Amino acid sequence: MQSMPKVKSDKRITRLEPTFADVLVCKNAKERPLLEIFTQEPENISQQNLGKIIGILEIDDQSEDSSYIVNYLISVVKKEYFSRVKRGPIESFEAALHKANLALSNLAEHGSISWIGKINAAIVVIEKNNLHISCAGSAKVLLLRLKTITDVSEKAEPEISEPNPIKTFEEVLSGRLENEDKLILATENIFNIFSLEEIKKSALKFSNSEFIRFLKTALVNELEKAAVLVVDAKEKQEERDIEKAPRKSQPINAFSQSAFSKNRPKNEDSPSIAEKKNQVVQEPLKKEDVIQEIENEVEKTGGDFVDKKTGHIYIKENSYLKEDEPLWKKRLEEARTAGSSYFFGILSLLKRTFKKITAAISAGFISAISKILSPRKSKFEPENKALFQNKNEIEINRPPIREKLPKDIFPWKAPKNFAFASAVKDIIFGVLVFIKNTSLKIIRVFANFYPGASRLKSIFLSLTTRQKIYSTVIVLAIIIAPYFIAKSEEKETNKTPAAAPEVMGAVFPLENDKNVSKVENLEEAYAGSDLAEILNVNGNILAISDKEIANITGGKKYSLPENSGTTENVCAMDDLGLAFLMDTDGKIISFSPLSGKFQDNNISLPENSDISAAGTYLTYMYLLDAKGSQIYRYPRAEGGFGERSAWLKDKVDLSAAKNMAISDTVYISNGGEIIKLFQGKKQAFQIENTATPVNIDWVYTREESSNIYILDKINSRVVQLDLEGKIIWQYYNSEIGNSIEFTIDEENNKVYFSTESSVKSFEIN
Repeated sequence: MQSMPKVKSDKRITRLEPTFADVLVCKNAKERPLLEIFTQEPENISQQNLGKIIGILEIDDQSEDSSYIVNYLISVVKKEYFSRVKRGPIESFEAALHKANLALSNLAEHGSISWIGKINAAIVVIEKNNLHISCAGSAKVLLLRLKTITDVSEKAEPEISEPNPIKTFEEVLSGRLENEDKLILATENIFNIFSLEEIKKSALKFSNSEFIRFLKTALVNELEKAAVLVVDAKEKQEERDIEKAPRKSQPINAFSQSAFSKNRPKNEDSPSIAEKKNQVVQEPLKKEDVIQEIENEVEKTGGDFVDKKTGHIYIKENSYLKEDEPLWKKRLEEARTAGSSYFFGILSLLKRTFKKITAAISAGFISAISKILSPRKSKFEPENKALFQNKNEIEINRPPIREKLPKDIFPWKAPKNFAFASAVKDIIFGVLVFIKNTSLKIIRVFANFYPGASRLKSIFLSLTTRQKIYSTVIVLAIIIAPYFIAKSEEKETNKTPAAAPEVMGAVFPLENDKNVSKVENLEEAYAGSDLAEILNVNGNILAISDKEIANITGGKKYSLPENSGTTENVCAMDDLGLAFLMDTDGKIISFSPLSGKFQDNNISLPENSDISAAGTYLTYMYLLDAKGSQIYRYPRAEGGFGERSAWLKDKVDLSAAKNMAISDTVYISNGGEIIKLFQGKKQAFQIENTATPVNIDWVYTREESSNIYILDKINSRVVQLDLEGKIIWQYYNSEIGNSIEFTIDEENNKVYFSTESSVKSFEIN
């Protein structure tokens, strides 16, 4: 039979969409806190790539210590899984399970142990079509696919060793979810009433809702306590109706959000325009309907809404819905948005006006003095006439202004030659004319910003003298006060960070670099010989030589086992509180600063590998093979570490790698640069420029740290960066240039660096 060619449909978009239904039975109210079902979906767009995390948890212990553990574990798992959106789903799932293990371990350390070995849990992550499963105890995960049911939680090898809280969740099973799959998470006691075959037949026989009702009826009637969570995966079909109709008969409302939504809710009381169009095709849409729908949409969304198809954002300043604003409102808005510059302009205008008045008065006095000293002239000569005339108001033959002035203006008797009185009259008249012209200019300027300037002027003139003074003071306060407010805000924003203990005061090599602190006092934390490594294990600073380990924090020394070789690589696993030492032969031993004990660890290294750096994240060990330019990841297992996997996905030259620091991101000191890797892929990373370029000898960070530290031996400094590569501080001391390695104790704000014969420390900000 010839297969039919595939026809690409442009009307249907398909994607897998899981639906959830659960049944929880607990007839004894006291045992209710010991059994729980949870489903957690992304809370925002940034978490969408992580998908959904679901599960059931049960504790087969009725003691008081166990009553809160279920809810506590669920809270830890959900919080950690969605805590870092940049991580992938698998990394986030592993981190969440590890946090749960660590939380249980901490409970056990504090004496709460009655629940150990009695936890039954099934936790599942569904992201897109991918499935990740982890189970503990007797909880089951069943997969029904193509009329076949499989227990995917069944382990290949039964557990023989004693229960250990840190190993509650060990394995993660990953796979693909397909259309029409049914996933069933359940406690083991459902098999007391059903077999796998009976569950399969019932699931195939009933619809989804009927199957849930069937389970609920059976569990309620037959069991005292049980939990079932059912996931149905089906392809979600979404239709897009594209009607090729003439625009005149069926105009499209391109501004409505409902025009872009995939599932438009129906409202019988107020149908949308699209619904009206489908009901009455012959009747064209009215303009009033279009505007009404736009107004409704703006009111619902607060004015801003997003075109889901194109991603365009429609802003609430919709000009097609508003009338033109008055000019004075626009001017007022311009003044408001101009900020301090507007008030600077007003002050500048007042300053220029004051200068002109001062200049006019000065010129008047100079003229007065010159007239007093000059010979007498006729007051009717053209020169004097020009001084007293106004072209629009005064006639050439008008009488002297002295005759119109009140007698009490001059308490003294004018001189016979009238020169002094004429000069004073000159000054007064010039000043009055200037004030008049300036006032008209100011009124015209303010008329552009505020309405009814003439009316305000008339109101002002009608006020009493006291009222005029008060109103003038208030207006000046309104104009000038914002200037001082703006200046104070500007000072706040321009505040510089607090200075370092001693920054760029005396002359030293890095005085022109950014944020440099010269370290004056170094404290000798340890003195010894043949120091090889320095390590921080949960705040315990360890100095490691070929013969012993010195716990600087605890003040104790421990001799290395006799069969141990020369230490070549070390790393700390904070989650287990262990230090791992690898010798030149690839043998690994662990050391616990708390117990002081050493233990051999099994590990399988690649043949002909050159391990130049080691690091840990959670309970995984990462080994860097410089020869093969690869990073291998080893999971923690009984007696050491399990099978390795190649973690690095991109092709990166690691032949010059010196060391490796790991948080949720891997940073490698490689040939004078930092290589940043995330999820096995190389990421862009650039250190901020400073006057003296940073040379990378060693890099340090740790889990949940917000800083990266660089040891630059050539320039005798330790550089503190943020996660974006920006310089926070640089710490300089000439002895740093003699260091071998360094580590950071962020809890106590200390840097430790080792030399051949000692370990020294200094405090940081």
